Amino acid sequence: MEQSRHFFANQADALSQQTTLICAPEVYTATVVDVIQAHPDRNRGSALEIGPGSGTLLKALSPHFQQVTGLDNAQEMLNNTASAVSDLNNITLLQGDFIELPNTHRYDLIVAAMVVHHLPSPPNFFSQAAALLAPGGLLVVAELCDHDQDWVKDSCGDVWLGFDPEALTQWGAQAGLSQTQQQFLAQRNGFRVQVSAFIAEPQPMVLANKHSNEISNKPSNTTQLRKINDRL
Repeated sequence: MEQSRHFFANQADALSQQTTLICAPEVYTATVVDVIQAHPDRNRGSALEIGPGSGTLLKALSPHFQQVTGLDNAQEMLNNTASAVSDLNNITLLQGDFIELPNTHRYDLIVAAMVVHHLPSPPNFFSQAAALLAPGGLLVVAELCDHDQDWVKDSCGDVWLGFDPEALTQWGAQAGLSQTQQQFLAQRNGFRVQVSAFIAEPQPMVLANKHSNEISNKPSNTTQLRKINDRL
């Protein structure tokens, strides 16, 4: 992640031009918003976008949520975002590493658009997203399908050359997230975009019964999950 931070800190101004060559935010923003609007859970309290870039998606999310946070590990990138969303009073920008973000606040929506291919460990991304989502919350990932254009590693800081769609499905399932949608957009500039949605299923409630004393003496799943989260 430190390598990623340095790259985006040094390339903040030039990166927008490179991004347009691959996939401008306008290509997938409408699809991402449609996927969110179709989500049956209508809780629209708080949303988190990782790597907000030009702020295009933040502005699209703003009317639908009470509070929207944009998170980036490079302050230089956030400076560009800030100038684009300065007129919106429900958007907060935060500098930090997504993987290190504490789960003291749970989000109703987490969006990562053209972000995961910059990360060293996609499975860790999905695990962290699951830990930060409220029960019934939604994770939406807009990503490149797998490709062979390796020039993007040097020009755009990509770690991965896109992803096989089945890989995203598998990583989501491993993190305890249920995939609800997977859409594919038309190929553009030699790249194809996939938009996947995952839901954090609410934990089942344990009903009290005559064996409650026996149950209370056993290690709880909640305790085990808390210990797992502490290690993320």
